[in-house]
Amino acid sequence: MPPKKQKELTISMAASLHCFSGEVEENFDFFLDLLESLAALEEWSVEKKLLTLKLHLKGKALKFLSDDISNEQQNNFEELVGLLKKKFSRSVSFEILQNKFNKIVQQPGQSVKDLAEEISNAANRYFNKGNSKNPEICTLTEKMKFSKFLESLRPDIRTQVKILGPSSFEEAVKQACNAEIAFNDTAAASSNVFTPAEVNILLAKHFESNKKIEELNKKIENLTQISVGNHSASETWDKSAFNRNDHGSSALNVKIECHICGKVHITTECWYFPRESNAGSHSSHPQRFYNRGNFYPRRGFRNTRSRPFHQGRNNRNHPYHRRNLNF
Repeated sequence: MPPKKQKELTISMAASLHCFSGEVEENFDFFLDLLESLAALEEWSVEKKLLTLKLHLKGKALKFLSDDISNEQQNNFEELVGLLKKKFSRSVSFEILQNKFNKIVQQPGQSVKDLAEEISNAANRYFNKGNSKNPEICTLTEKMKFSKFLESLRPDIRTQVKILGPSSFEEAVKQACNAEIAFNDTAAASSNVFTPAEVNILLAKHFESNKKIEELNKKIENLTQISVGNHSASETWDKSAFNRNDHGSSALNVKIECHICGKVHITTECWYFPRESNAGSHSSHPQRFYNRGNFYPRRGFRNTRSRPFHQGRNNRNHPYHRRNLNF
């Protein structure tokens, strides 16, 4: 490789190295392995490795370098690496890593892609630190990603993805993204956002309807009280109300309309109400026909004026047919 191209490659590889800040989620051993790999690939000198290490420290690591490490220790690469390892290298047990991984769930407002990326990064960081190409480790990591992704999904999306039955992590991510888009479109189409003015209008309409219902209930109550003579169903009826007054009618029945003649009295006191004693007789009190509109109870409408009262037993006005009529 020509020297110019080698120099360009060296600069680009060194610039791609991420900085180490000393946070809990970062791994100093992984950062140091990348630095050693680049140094071996580009044949860096010890001075260049030391300078690159210092330039790629930030945050807590840079503060530790400037405050707690002497100049002599800073100029010695091996001693500086040992101090940084002692300060920031943490041996975390597998149970702690597994608990952190199991706590990952889809948060409200988090997209499916962000959840998949979070699970993938966590699985690679916790269970495949060195990005091993070992088939067994890679297969185990993919299975953990797949199972954890299905478990962490939103319930409605998870149900839809399980119905489709994906066989890999990438396939599950695609199906979950499609389900998320479908659910979001449905929710956007069915959601109605009301402004305060619209809410006030709805409340006013509801109040008016309730007011109208109350007015109708009052009218019905008044009509009911008038029809029963201001007597409720729970009150006992006063027997004196049935006593006849001076006009020959009951005081209670003054407000009851006769269904035969339409006047204000009960039906049994109507002049047209049939009497058993008057059936077929020609006494001073003639038979009271239902001549109002030619109406006759149990026999409908008929013209009683066109023929005599009874002509024989075939006529329903004959006393034979009236002997068992009890009103």
